[in-house]
Amino acid sequence: MAIGISQEFKRVQREKIKHLKLKTPEQVASWARKSVEGQGAAFWRVPEENGQRATGALQSEYILHAFAHHLKHIEGSMLDQLDIEDFDSNTPPIGAIALAATVVQLSFSKYQTGTYNSVVKFSDSEPSVMAIWGGHLKNAHHICKNSERLNEFVSLAMEHVKPGRRSTRAASSNNVMAAAPVVIDSYSSD
Repeated sequence: MAIGISQEFKRVQREKIKHLKLKTPEQVASWARKSVEGQGAAFWRVPEENGQRATGALQSEYILHAFAHHLKHIEGSMLDQLDIEDFDSNTPPIGAIALAATVVQLSFSKYQTGTYNSVVKFSDSEPSVMAIWGGHLKNAHHICKNSERLNEFVSLAMEHVKPGRRSTRAASSNNVMAAAPVVIDSYSSD
C-alpha cells in the first residue's frame, strides 16, 4: 500500500499546485518548504500564521487525505472475522497514521527544488525515512491514546474518502492475509 499511497499523494500535490496557481519552480519550492517547516500546512489543520500558533496537529488536509487512502483500502477486510490468537481489531491505527505523515513529509521533500524529484524514493532503505518515522510514530501514538482525538481524526479523514468503487484487493481477495484488518469500527461515531 505504501507505493500506492505515495502515487496517490503525488496526484493530490499536483492538484494542489494547480489550485494554488503556482506557476514557477521557485513558487513550488517555496510552498513545499513552508509547508513542512515549523508548524506548516503539511502537518497542521490550521498552520502557524502571523504569530498565531498552529492548531490541529496531524489534521492537515494532506495527512487526512493520505490516511483516507488507507481507510479506502481496508474497507471490506475479512481479518476481523477470523479467529486469530492475539488479534485485536480494536487496536488503534498508529502505524497507518504514522505512515500517512511520513508519506506527506517525503512527498513534500520531492518538491524542494520546485520540480518533482522522482529520485527520492519512498522505502525503508532510505535513511531519511527511518529518520522521520519515529517522530511520526510518536505523534500518531499521541493521537491514538485519546479516543476523542482519534474519533475526530478518523471523522475528518472519512471526509476525504472518495465514494465509488471499493478496493478490489480487500473486497474480493480469496487470500484473507492480503486484506488489512478493520481497525476503526469500535471508534466510529455512528
